[in-house]
Amino acid sequence: MLVDMRSVDMRCLADLERKVLAILKRQAKDRDGQAKLELVGDRPAGVIPTNHPLVRTCTAIYRALGITTSSKAASTEANVPLAMGIPAVCVSVTSGESEHRLDEFIETAPLATGIKVLLLILLAVTRTR
Repeated sequence: MLVDMRSVDMRCLADLERKVLAILKRQAKDRDGQAKLELVGDRPAGVIPTNHPLVRTCTAIYRALGITTSSKAASTEANVPLAMGIPAVCVSVTSGESEHRLDEFIETAPLATGIKVLLLILLAVTRTR
């Protein structure tokens, strides 16, 4: 089985990992079996405040283009720099549904606007340096 554990809080993630490992070891012992554990990925936890200048910049750019945004915790590639104390966000260039499933899809019509958003964000953050 593959167990994928994610969190925006490193302590919660470590606690969850300890609990899952204890359950696996106990079940293997109680059933006179064994468990072979293999780490297949390690995504650290991280979070950025919604009032951070990077988040506010991204939100302003979307708003200027008439796009409503929302912020939510998620496990993305931004977790690595966030865990290192480096500000990072994950932005969307389109919408879709059924992520990580066989029926996953994205809307292609918004892609041109999404790419425009990315370019405007890059211009905005490079000008502040």
